[in-house]
Amino acid sequence: MNRRQHARRKGPVRVLQVAWPPEQGGNPYAALLIAHMPGDVDARYFTWSRALAGRFDVLHVHWPERFFRHPKLLGRIAKRALFGALIARTTLSRAAVVRTVHNPQPHEPGDRLEAVLESALARRTTGWIRLNNETPVPRHPNVATIAHGHYRDLYTDRLVEPTPGRVLFFGHIRPYKGVEELIDAFRGLPDPDLSLQVAGRPMTAAYGEEVRRRAHQDARIAVDLRRVPDDDLEAAIRESQLVVLPYREMHNSGALLLALSLDRPVLVPENTLNRELASEVGPRWVQTYTDRLTSDDLVRALASTQSAGDKPDLSARDWSTLARATASVYRDALRLARGGDRRQTPQSAQAARADEEIARSAGDRR
Repeated sequence: MNRRQHARRKGPVRVLQVAWPPEQGGNPYAALLIAHMPGDVDARYFTWSRALAGRFDVLHVHWPERFFRHPKLLGRIAKRALFGALIARTTLSRAAVVRTVHNPQPHEPGDRLEAVLESALARRTTGWIRLNNETPVPRHPNVATIAHGHYRDLYTDRLVEPTPGRVLFFGHIRPYKGVEELIDAFRGLPDPDLSLQVAGRPMTAAYGEEVRRRAHQDARIAVDLRRVPDDDLEAAIRESQLVVLPYREMHNSGALLLALSLDRPVLVPENTLNRELASEVGPRWVQTYTDRLTSDDLVRALASTQSAGDKPDLSARDWSTLARATASVYRDALRLARGGDRRQTPQSAQAARADEEIARSAGDRR
């Protein structure tokens, strides 16, 4: 090995995060992960020029369907052709592919070709990250469970008194999130001093009009159907007494953690993961309901917020610890992509130490 090759091998692990900066509408999850990476990882946002012409060691994919989808046919054809070139590039360069599985499946199903392309991506993947132990992932020697971090680092810690009786739904408005059920349940509440705010961009204009039509039948309901700027969203969350996320399917939710990061109680559907989260952060901060959301569920949750406590406990979701664990997955994935033994134990000693650190943090918290 010559000196140049040796220096390259000993340099930082170069990672392309397949995500976009928050100022371009990207999820702050990736921004926080990049910001807290250890010094031996050089993580940057994905661009097609970096992916096809630049140098990288690891491609970190979060929502692969974004590679394949476009509202127009020519757009889909172009994106899928670029994806084929990207897969070829990772194969030829022996770059590792790491996949964070945020949900068991996309919220809106894709077509058959998308399934074929995602299978090709899975075959190239040498590192899998899930946010909880309930998420199904392929059997593989490099699988890690790394929790979703909190969002407190993005905001100044300050005390804001909520508006009494204010209920909030926020986030991208999509059919599976149950906004119609929330509006109907709220309309069943007789108290004139209660209010509901729905804030977020709808999936389609037609769906947005349906939400607006339902909301306009009750003067206590305000609707803001746009991508809400960060400062306005922070103010809306802090001014609410209760955040309600009535998803018909809830697995991992960044919106739920954002509300908790801003010290607001949340009402969510009852399931195993939400029960575990309530046990972690404090049961008064995470209220649950069973089956379909009702007016009585809203009344009960609003009453419980009067004694939620000072702050939810998010100490087990520190980004520095989570980023170190993610970096360990990168190193193992790169070693496997370049010919490492696939029969080895699931994680290297570094990854195991990171897991122990997360577990120790959770034990200290309890």
